Amino acid sequence: MTRQDELRASARLIGQALSGTVGVVGDMHRAIGRRVAGLLPAAASPVTAAHDAIAGAAYSAVSVGLQLAASAGAQALSVTREPGAPSPSQTRMGSLALAAANGLWGDTLAARHPELALPMTVRANGRDVPLGRDVPLDRASVAAAFPDATPRLVVFLHGLAESDASWWGGTAGDDEAPVSYGDRLHRDLGCSPVYVRYNSGLRVSDNGRDLSRLLGDLTAAWPVLARDITLVGHSMGGLVARSACHDATGTASLGSPRCAPS
Repeated sequence: MTRQDELRASARLIGQALSGTVGVVGDMHRAIGRRVAGLLPAAASPVTAAHDAIAGAAYSAVSVGLQLAASAGAQALSVTREPGAPSPSQTRMGSLALAAANGLWGDTLAARHPELALPMTVRANGRDVPLGRDVPLDRASVAAAFPDATPRLVVFLHGLAESDASWWGGTAGDDEAPVSYGDRLHRDLGCSPVYVRYNSGLRVSDNGRDLSRLLGDLTAAWPVLARDITLVGHSMGGLVARSACHDATGTASLGSPRCAPS
């Protein structure tokens, strides 16, 4: 997705959110107006009708105006920023905002703003977020992303409105450089940490099915024979892990690695 596409999709989402807020205020206004109108004599009905028409037109104009303003702002940003400037999602604050938006409006993004919906992916270079990248699940790409692959995989699943970057929060080694929990497991127990990013606003069962398929593709492309997989989930990530294990039971007899949620 290009920077311009991302800005335009973000603007549409912001405009719709603001428009929805205006709609709520308008509904409240109309409800109060109806209560007042019920106390007035029948002779006042033309005045009430005129009030409703004017108020409705005003709220509609404000709603449309907010959406147009958001779109115009995004267009201006896409033109005025220097060539080669990163997309919002490629900045630290932008990536956090995108993860939060997926957690709040995951279904809406998937249906109406697919440019902003996060697909479920295995991530590499997470400590360098927002420079982390998705890993295609073919043998060459997986081998390049996991040069020290071991038979023991530990898959980390973030919580609601979070991303794979959350696993580096507050962790540091003796030299103060960022050290993730997965790095420590690799150092102390010889496990291979794998970080997954997903749209945390989708149904848990949908993410569970996607995770089950993703793990199947990952182990098929893993550089060495995978002996077992441990799933570590924070908050909603734990529910997604359990759902994936439930989904995988139907294919366990086909040789899938043991899946143990933690």
